[in-house]
Amino acid sequence: MPVWQRYFIIFFCGLIFSCLSTRLKLKSRTQKLLKKIGLILLVFYASFLFYLTLTRYYNFSSEVIDLSYFHSTIRQLAEFKIPRVWDTPRRFVWGDHFHPILLIFVPLYWFYQSAGLLFSLQVLIVLFGIWPLYLITKHKFKSDFLSLAFCFSYLLFGGLQMGYSYGWHEIMLFPTFFFWTWFFYETKKLKRYWFFLILTLMIKEEVAFITFFLGLYLFLVKKARKIGFGTMVLGVFWYILCFKIVIPYFNLDHKFTYWGYYRFTLNPLKLLQNMITPVNKIDTFFHTFGSFGFLPFLSPVTILLVIPSLMQKLLCSDIARFNGFHYSSAITGVTLVACVEALAKLKKRPVFWASFILFVSLFTNFYYGYRPLSFFHFRLSKVRLTDHHSLLYQVIKLIPNSASVTAQYQLAPHFNRPFGKILDVPTKDEQQDFVLLDLKLPLVLTTPKEHREYLLNLSNNGYYQLIWENDGILLFGKIK
Repeated sequence: MPVWQRYFIIFFCGLIFSCLSTRLKLKSRTQKLLKKIGLILLVFYASFLFYLTLTRYYNFSSEVIDLSYFHSTIRQLAEFKIPRVWDTPRRFVWGDHFHPILLIFVPLYWFYQSAGLLFSLQVLIVLFGIWPLYLITKHKFKSDFLSLAFCFSYLLFGGLQMGYSYGWHEIMLFPTFFFWTWFFYETKKLKRYWFFLILTLMIKEEVAFITFFLGLYLFLVKKARKIGFGTMVLGVFWYILCFKIVIPYFNLDHKFTYWGYYRFTLNPLKLLQNMITPVNKIDTFFHTFGSFGFLPFLSPVTILLVIPSLMQKLLCSDIARFNGFHYSSAITGVTLVACVEALAKLKKRPVFWASFILFVSLFTNFYYGYRPLSFFHFRLSKVRLTDHHSLLYQVIKLIPNSASVTAQYQLAPHFNRPFGKILDVPTKDEQQDFVLLDLKLPLVLTTPKEHREYLLNLSNNGYYQLIWENDGILLFGKIK
């Protein structure tokens, strides 16, 4: 069944379920009990997601893409160095992306340096997005049921789940910071609004576009002229600072490398064609809005908030066009705020909409949630520490702390090494002291052919010898 058909079936079944649920007349005592149960379930589900995500990391099941990249970056910042890319020393980190928000983690690294702790903090920050989201919706609708429904929809969205479970990326912090920004605007605490808006901008250069459209929305729709104009100016300032000054200065080509991934044209027909091809872009559209019941379309003007993040996906020719990875984090934050804004136009029937949101969120998670974190597909055997995992930890301890190591993406974060002392595979001209490979791990950013060639070269080049082998785990040491 095509994605769009399934979403429309879920949508209309959700409407029927909501109509039936509003016919129930519950006593106030029962309503209070249901609210307590809802809060307990929300905390339990968030804890379940945290536990499962961290367990997958320590069981080497999570691909942890870019965790070593950011661990190395923050470690260099903590040493008061301009950070370079962990596996490409010629490249500066700020030549790729500019994300000064990483500075908030630096004090931690003065006392304790751990990629595992960094990964844990990301998951916590993402999951704690339910706190400001709950406050926003409670302030807006005065309904605990609707607030809980929005929080569950946030936690159940598969695109976001994949982002924080799959790797570490600064943009994963966006929803939580953006929710706080919006909450302080709604409650007229403007000093805090500007503070969190600046923090949100500091997450990444792309937030400049989101901020500009946020200001446009405030200016045109909310009639907050001064705040809206100031927000737009701040967005333009951040764009100039990132794309015209910082990134070109640190980039070897003196430009933003990733513009080439986006196909923008002033020709309307070609632009539309770029936005709907290949077909997975249409699927992404339905995943993004369908997972939240298409609520922004109740008030289409709220789509203004989503435009920058949506265009990033629909105009991209690379992996960012898919639902999931870290590329769905920003669009999750702005879409949920758009949902709240659209629903606020009605200001009626909170139980109906709470039932609808919960129904849609649960069923879209069942079909399109991130399977490794899915409550519906949970298997205890997938999170247990096996004998194979114990062997891996034994081998890791065998390698001296002063030695340089090459290891697969899933293994690299478990080595706490200075810049240049830990690298990923494969590489033809291997020079590290040790090379650790686990043949049972799935390949990440490496083809089977490349992996075979690398292993063959390592075994026959005369510079390394196999010093430990057990259960598919290979440890090579450099011959001195």
